[in-house]
Amino acid sequence: MRICFVADLPSQTLGGAELQCYLIGRGLAARGWDVIFVTSKALAEEKKDFRVYCARPLFPGDRWLARYSRAMQLFNVLKAVDPDIVLVTYPGSLSGFVAFYCLLYGKKLVYRAAHIYDADLSFRKGTGWSELGFVARHLHSFALKSARVIVTNAGYVSDSFKRTLPEKDIRTVRNGLEIGRLRKSKPSHVLWVGRFDTLKNPATFVRLARELQHIQFVMCGNGPLYRNIEIEASRLGNLLLENAVPEPRKRSLLETAFAFVNTSLAEGFPNTLIEAGIHGVPYVSYVDPDEVICRHRLGFHVGSFLELKEMTALLVRNASLRREMAVNIRAYVEREHNIEKTVMSYDQLLRLVGSQNRAS
Repeated sequence: MRICFVADLPSQTLGGAELQCYLIGRGLAARGWDVIFVTSKALAEEKKDFRVYCARPLFPGDRWLARYSRAMQLFNVLKAVDPDIVLVTYPGSLSGFVAFYCLLYGKKLVYRAAHIYDADLSFRKGTGWSELGFVARHLHSFALKSARVIVTNAGYVSDSFKRTLPEKDIRTVRNGLEIGRLRKSKPSHVLWVGRFDTLKNPATFVRLARELQHIQFVMCGNGPLYRNIEIEASRLGNLLLENAVPEPRKRSLLETAFAFVNTSLAEGFPNTLIEAGIHGVPYVSYVDPDEVICRHRLGFHVGSFLELKEMTALLVRNASLRREMAVNIRAYVEREHNIEKTVMSYDQLLRLVGSQNRAS
């Protein structure tokens, strides 16, 4: 069968959703699927595992005319590709365009939800999608209601969808990554990696560094708040700020981290938890997806800045506690988040979707 991912390929400027789609697509191709990616950016290198097509907007920029002009290009590419199944992972108008294509041409739509806010169709203020325009909100709602199946990366995200769309087929498939050999070096810093935006809450990490000046902190990423954080970080001698870093540099920073701090206000299942686990780094987070941090003692789930400060300092000074949690988190990701397990689950699910008739 032929499956088309409407998703950009991973890069230093894109997040975990793109990486997951890439790894899943590559794994499905190895299992005999005809895999195609439709992206918004021209490809700099050839991918031998699958074909890649570009559906760029007709107009430059990020204004509404540019965004909606992409629909025509997207339809043309999808018609030429002629997939059996289309998987989309972006909230908003893009998913709605894909849903219209699937409706018109009798294709099967799978929506992969990367964030808990994808399920909130009230679009209330503070959800992250509240800034979506009227048309984008309705297109997003249409995509969710049109999908044959909605796949989430955590049980609590599935529960949220079941409350919003109780009639839909909601499945949970955990994120996966390639888990290599554990490498550890002497720890030297507390690490933060993510996108510099309001939901990721990077200013809290800067505050943490300001209040624990005897500890070295490192943060990496990019986004709309980067310049603001750069100004604040320049005033602190114990905070190193880097832009989006290549994978070798990220691995090096993980290998030498006391702890990984996640300050996000909301998540799906963060890839950073898995990355921390691969390197045996305890995780300190405001969000505990499916309570895995508490249940498996992978680090600390904190409910306030004071707790965040206390638990971070505790991990830095308590080597035996770090070692215990390092063993726990490494064992957890090996058991639950190997990419082969994720791909196998998608393979089984998508074959089931592909076998369904149109009326089902």
